[in-house]
Amino acid sequence: YWSRVSAQAQVAADALAAAVAEVTAAAEKRAAAAADATGDVAKAVEAAMDKFFDADRVGRFDYALRAAGAEVVPALTSEPYTPPGAKLPTKVWHALGRDAGVGRAEDALAADDRFGSCFAFGGAAGDLTVRLAAPVAVDAVSLEHIHASRCDPLKNAGCASAPKAFEVLGLVDEDGAPPISLGAFSYDAAAASTVQTFETAPTKVSAVTLRVRSNHGHADYTCVYRFRVHGAPY
Repeated sequence: YWSRVSAQAQVAADALAAAVAEVTAAAEKRAAAAADATGDVAKAVEAAMDKFFDADRVGRFDYALRAAGAEVVPALTSEPYTPPGAKLPTKVWHALGRDAGVGRAEDALAADDRFGSCFAFGGAAGDLTVRLAAPVAVDAVSLEHIHASRCDPLKNAGCASAPKAFEVLGLVDEDGAPPISLGAFSYDAAAASTVQTFETAPTKVSAVTLRVRSNHGHADYTCVYRFRVHGAPY
């Protein structure tokens, strides 16, 4: 009798131990999964932060950022580039909400430096006019293009489509008062830094025109990857 009781007790103890081991293993698995998830979240947050600061790289607020409320003034902005042989002008495709394979003017107001994410206009000269997120006493602008190593060596060697000589004009009234020249500058497509900042005399304006006067040798089009405006609101 006592031997049977002992055997039954041993079976119960073994079953209890197995149950405890199973519960413990499940708990450890859930804890490991939670830790992995936490690690994944931390990595995602870190990657997003790196992307944000890498995309900005200037350390100053951008009043020409579309996400902050800035917008393109179409009447004072050049038309997008239309490739030879296109069935319709690029501006028509854009008006229809279609991707024509050519960037919009709004692309130059976004924190996105992916290849091809730029405002492309025909020729070597063109305008991009931006109604700022707020009236600003502008004291600097930044111009960006992708690094020369990322440009197509056959179609755009050395990033020949990058802007070169350009002028920045301030507008107090888009419809009336003449624009104010904030300065003339030159973008260096061969420089190590693809984001180049140019200081201006503080000038109170509500809109700004980037007037590109030449590029680095591309005969067909010019690309503006990003245009930033810095200063103090008033």
